[in-house]
Amino acid sequence: MDAEPAPPLDPPLDPPLGPPLDPAVIARFAAIVGDRNCIWRPDELRTYECDGLTSFRARPGVVVLPASRAEVVEVVRLAYAEGLPIV
Repeated sequence: MDAEPAPPLDPPLDPPLGPPLDPAVIARFAAIVGDRNCIWRPDELRTYECDGLTSFRARPGVVVLPASRAEVVEVVRLAYAEGLPIV
Protein backbone atom coordinates (compact mmCIF):
# COMPACT_ATOMS: atom_id res chain seq x y z
CA MET A 1 0.00 0.00 0.00
CA ASP A 2 1.43 3.38 -1.03
CA ALA A 3 1.65 6.10 1.58
CA GLU A 4 -0.02 9.42 0.86
CA PRO A 5 2.36 12.29 0.09
CA ALA A 6 3.11 14.58 2.99
CA PRO A 7 1.39 17.97 2.92
CA PRO A 8 3.60 20.95 2.12
CA LEU A 9 5.31 22.52 5.13
CA ASP A 10 4.22 26.02 4.14
CA PRO A 11 0.68 26.83 3.05
CA PRO A 12 0.33 28.26 -0.45
CA LEU A 13 1.11 31.94 -0.86
CA ASP A 14 -1.84 34.27 -0.49
CA PRO A 15 -2.93 36.24 -3.54
CA PRO A 16 -1.30 39.58 -4.29
CA LEU A 17 -3.14 42.82 -3.48
CA GLY A 18 -3.30 43.77 -7.13
CA PRO A 19 -1.73 43.05 -10.49
CA PRO A 20 2.00 42.32 -10.52
CA LEU A 21 4.19 45.39 -10.47
CA ASP A 22 6.23 46.29 -13.50
CA PRO A 23 9.81 45.12 -12.86
CA ALA A 24 11.01 48.57 -13.98
CA VAL A 25 9.05 50.17 -11.11
CA ILE A 26 10.54 47.71 -8.63
CA ALA A 27 13.99 48.56 -10.00
CA ARG A 28 13.29 52.27 -9.47
CA PHE A 29 12.32 51.62 -5.83
CA ALA A 30 15.52 49.57 -5.41
CA ALA A 31 17.54 52.42 -6.89
CA ILE A 32 16.18 54.68 -4.14
CA VAL A 33 16.57 52.41 -1.10
CA GLY A 34 19.10 49.80 -2.28
CA ASP A 35 18.52 46.18 -3.23
CA ARG A 36 18.61 44.95 0.37
CA ASN A 37 15.77 47.30 1.34
CA CYS A 38 13.49 46.51 -1.59
CA ILE A 39 11.62 43.24 -1.07
CA TRP A 40 9.73 41.85 -4.06
CA ARG A 41 10.15 38.07 -4.25
CA PRO A 42 6.87 36.30 -3.37
CA ASP A 43 8.47 34.02 -0.76
CA GLU A 44 10.07 37.03 0.98
CA LEU A 45 6.80 39.01 0.94
CA ARG A 46 5.03 36.40 3.09
CA THR A 47 6.17 38.23 6.24
CA TYR A 48 4.37 41.37 5.08
CA GLU A 49 1.05 39.87 3.96
CA CYS A 50 -0.78 40.62 7.21
CA ASP A 51 -0.55 42.47 10.49
CA GLY A 52 -2.27 41.52 13.74
CA LEU A 53 -5.40 40.64 11.75
CA THR A 54 -4.19 37.30 10.47
CA SER A 55 -7.59 36.33 9.06
CA PHE A 56 -7.09 38.90 6.27
CA ARG A 57 -3.99 38.26 4.20
CA ALA A 58 -2.93 39.84 0.94
CA ARG A 59 0.58 39.84 -0.46
CA PRO A 60 1.94 43.29 -1.38
CA GLY A 61 3.62 43.78 -4.73
CA VAL A 62 6.72 45.25 -3.11
CA VAL A 63 7.93 46.28 0.33
CA VAL A 64 10.27 49.25 0.50
CA LEU A 65 12.28 50.01 3.65
CA PRO A 66 13.65 53.55 3.39
CA ALA A 67 16.46 54.43 5.80
CA SER A 68 16.34 58.23 5.67
CA ARG A 69 13.95 61.14 5.28
CA ALA A 70 15.24 61.71 1.75
CA GLU A 71 14.50 58.09 0.81
CA VAL A 72 10.98 58.36 2.26
CA VAL A 73 10.35 61.47 0.15
CA GLU A 74 11.57 59.75 -3.03
CA VAL A 75 9.60 56.55 -2.32
CA VAL A 76 6.39 58.52 -1.75
CA ARG A 77 6.97 60.53 -4.94
CA LEU A 78 7.49 57.38 -7.00
CA ALA A 79 4.49 55.60 -5.48
CA TYR A 80 2.32 58.65 -6.17
CA ALA A 81 3.58 58.94 -9.75
CA GLU A 82 2.80 55.25 -10.35
CA GLY A 83 -0.60 55.38 -8.61
CA LEU A 84 0.51 52.86 -5.98
CA PRO A 85 -0.99 52.81 -2.48
CA ILE A 86 1.29 53.11 0.52
CA VAL A 87 0.31 51.04 3.53
